[in-house]
Amino acid sequence: SCPMTRSDAIPEDPHALAVARGRAYDLLGHALRHGVTRERLEHFRAVPALTSLLPAADVFDADAAAAAHHTTFSLEVPPFESVFLTESGLMGGAPAAGVRAQASRIGFSDLPDDMEPDHAGVQLALLCWLSGAEADAWADERPDVVGVIEGLIREFLDAHPLGWLGALAASLSTCSAADP
Repeated sequence: SCPMTRSDAIPEDPHALAVARGRAYDLLGHALRHGVTRERLEHFRAVPALTSLLPAADVFDADAAAAAHHTTFSLEVPPFESVFLTESGLMGGAPAAGVRAQASRIGFSDLPDDMEPDHAGVQLALLCWLSGAEADAWADERPDVVGVIEGLIREFLDAHPLGWLGALAASLSTCSAADP
């Protein structure tokens, strides 16, 4: 079969693009928060760029995957904006407060109780939620609402993930326990 090109991968329909973007945020956010789990393995395998990196379901070792995820994201490279952008390098503080404030302002109430909201997976969950709202606005033929939501997405991306996810990726590329 012919490899997929970028133009083939990106839907032209704005509703479908918002849905696809939301699904991508959801999948990546799940990976950062929970790792590759048996329940989501086939979702990860559906992404052509990941297929060759993942085991088949019959040889997937959920315990080993969970241990590698824990080692990578709890012991070696904590995926929190505050770790990367504050002088102290401690979780929480101004980055977490900023995410919490933006989430509250836009009505995102799904912040977890068990971690700071500046976790990369939480930030991606918020973007997934906004992408769902954008898809709904496209489906409802409300370009005025789409414009507002796109502005909220840009504002959140600029204020949070775009300022530090590159540093997280660079750190992961040198991490000894990082599993593809």
